[in-house]
Amino acid sequence: MLALKEGWISLAVATNAERSVAELSLAAIGMRNLFDHLISISDGVRPKPSPELFKLAAKRLAVPQNDVLVIEDSPQGVQAAIDAGMSVLQLID
Repeated sequence: MLALKEGWISLAVATNAERSVAELSLAAIGMRNLFDHLISISDGVRPKPSPELFKLAAKRLAVPQNDVLVIEDSPQGVQAAIDAGMSVLQLID
């Protein structure tokens, strides 16, 4: 986590949750400060499985979509990442 805190890599959260819920959730586990951007349905984009959340995250991070690695826990999110042209790592229970 040290490398992330020092900003060696830019990170974003892209969630189907409302911004206020995501902010509180990340703060509750002490991780909000690790992310440069928080993209949510509050930003006026369609939810996953639409790729819009991930595309907006790449834009805000100022990186090409094909240079993004998405870590995702839902089938809808995996599909959204693929449709956005991003690499994806799916978390499995």
